[in-house]
Amino acid sequence: MSILLWLAIGFTGLLITYFLLILVFSRYVNSPSKNNATAINKEKSNQYYIKEGKVVYVLSGNFFNIGAKEIDEADRDTFEVLDQDFAKDKHTVYYNDRPVTGADPDTAQSIPNTYSHPGYKSSKRDSSGFLKDAKHVYCGSQLVTGADPITFTALWGVYGMDKDFIYYYNDYKIPRIDTPSYIDNSNTEVLRMADKILYSGQVISDQGADFVSIDADYSKDKSHVYRYGKIQDGVDAESFKILSPYFRVDKNTAYYFDTPIIGSDAATFQVLNESFSKDNQHVYFEDRRVIDVNPKDINTSRAKELNKRWLWRPLRITKTTVRLVPNNNVSDITNYFYSYKNEVYTYYKKMDGIKASDVIILDEEEKYFTRVKDTFFYYGYPIPNVDPGTFIVISEHFSKDVNQVYWCQYPLVNTKPSLFEYTEGLGAEQNEQGDYQLTTFSTDF
Repeated sequence: MSILLWLAIGFTGLLITYFLLILVFSRYVNSPSKNNATAINKEKSNQYYIKEGKVVYVLSGNFFNIGAKEIDEADRDTFEVLDQDFAKDKHTVYYNDRPVTGADPDTAQSIPNTYSHPGYKSSKRDSSGFLKDAKHVYCGSQLVTGADPITFTALWGVYGMDKDFIYYYNDYKIPRIDTPSYIDNSNTEVLRMADKILYSGQVISDQGADFVSIDADYSKDKSHVYRYGKIQDGVDAESFKILSPYFRVDKNTAYYFDTPIIGSDAATFQVLNESFSKDNQHVYFEDRRVIDVNPKDINTSRAKELNKRWLWRPLRITKTTVRLVPNNNVSDITNYFYSYKNEVYTYYKKMDGIKASDVIILDEEEKYFTRVKDTFFYYGYPIPNVDPGTFIVISEHFSKDVNQVYWCQYPLVNTKPSLFEYTEGLGAEQNEQGDYQLTTFSTDF
């Protein structure tokens, strides 16, 4: 036992030494001096440097992974750092390495965050993201239309305000009816203004007095539960509770993230771990009922064992049910089709009436394309309206039959199968009508 203990201590010591060496090495190769660069104003920003007589921009000061980018036509002699993200010279105002078109360098100044938010820890190098000159206000490199530079102040996140409006980036502009305030436990996307609640610049509730943030993700008022500012339809606000990072409950049902666990009993629901839960009647894996498992036979210890994916495989039978089987008894036909007792399962459901021998792999190397009787699949997604007699695989993403060329599982418009030839860099994109059409991507990396 003592030998094992000493081996464990020695191994732990080696790991600590390894990570310390990595840390020291990364700091060394990432230091400005190692890269022959000098910070212009290291108190305000770690992104602007002089290197080989030129002004360069280094995202977050990361020389090692990202490197330095010269700021074209920047004047070294008059270059001034305003804050972490803004700078100027006698000709131009810059946001990171981009010019702020129209901004006046003679009067340009960054706008500090006037209001603090308890969910955000500020530092000396922080930037509000807002800048002003004598006539205008800018968010990043974009003009905030109509904002008053004299009365404009930065709030938290990317909110700002002047005497008349609340602004979110340069995207949203809401008439100001009161001085805004933050809400305890919220993230910086949330803002209260009188009875109005804003999330990402849009009004989501007019029940400001009753609005509370449960955590950074969830909030509620008397009528609704919200996640990231979106109403969670059907969830009872008064009884809603977060049980864990994965499970929630209201008086009617339990939820796995935002998905109702069909048939669950909210009054007796218990969380066992990040995947398993139970009530008095059933055991659940994520949002599905586990068949053939009695809730009396499972506790946290047993749930921990069942959660070991190398030992147990959850085979999804329907949208609401799953079966747990020994992983060694499951054969992977592809990454998307599995076989258990000669029955075939996908990630989403059991394929009724299908045997393992019915699943035919059409590209042995990648196993992206498969055929199950007269249905063809790409990555497990069905390809519509395929002619079984003429279908062929062309490349990793392309296939065709006599009637149609396909990119992944999508038919391509304006592409004739008889004329189609695949070349490197060929891909597809969705057009305004929602159809997919050919496009070419650069192969220069």
